Amino acid sequence: MNFARAALRSMALLEPNLIMPEILDSAYSGLEVINETHRTTAALSVLAAVSYPLSSESHWLGGQKHIVPLLELCIPGIDLVCTFFECQCLVGL
Repeated sequence: MNFARAALRSMALLEPNLIMPEILDSAYSGLEVINETHRTTAALSVLAAVSYPLSSESHWLGGQKHIVPLLELCIPGIDLVCTFFECQCLVGL
C-alpha cells in the first residue's frame, strides 16, 4: 500500500465523518466514467484502502448503504481484455 492510500485509510479510521463523504463523492464520479480508466483505477484503489471503515458500523454508520451501488458501478468495467481493471475490481471486494 502506498503512502497516499495509507494516509487516506488512517484518516478514514480516525475521522470517518470528515473524510468518507469526500472519498465517496470522488469514487462515484470516478466509477461512473468508465472510459477514463485512470480515474476508475484510482477510485477502486482508494475504495480498497478504506473498505474497512466503509463496511464497519462501528467506524462509520452510513457507509454500508454505499457498498451495493459502488459494486454495481464496477460491473460495466469488468472486461476480459483489461485484466488490470478486473483485478482492481476484485481487490475492492
